[in-house]
Amino acid sequence: VEGCIPLDVEFVELFSDTTGICSWDFGDLNFSNLCGTVSHTYTTEGCWNVSLTYTDTLNCSRTQQYDSLVCSYAYPITDFYYLETHFNYLGG
Repeated sequence: VEGCIPLDVEFVELFSDTTGICSWDFGDLNFSNLCGTVSHTYTTEGCWNVSLTYTDTLNCSRTQQYDSLVCSYAYPITDFYYLETHFNYLGG
């Protein structure tokens, strides 16, 4: 997933039941403990590893990580200049 900041990304957790605990690490020092579908907005540029750890009621856990899953970029800097043109009209 890639785009310009702020970049909104929706993640869908697939391996939980309703009794477990989810721990998301979005890679940019932001975290979530929600299961199911979660949204996160990346506000700084970079490529981010994203991981999800699911812990069930028996305290067994599994982690899935994707390296550089999200890359967020700053908008390009635009600039331009103009040249003032003077016209000399000679007419009668």
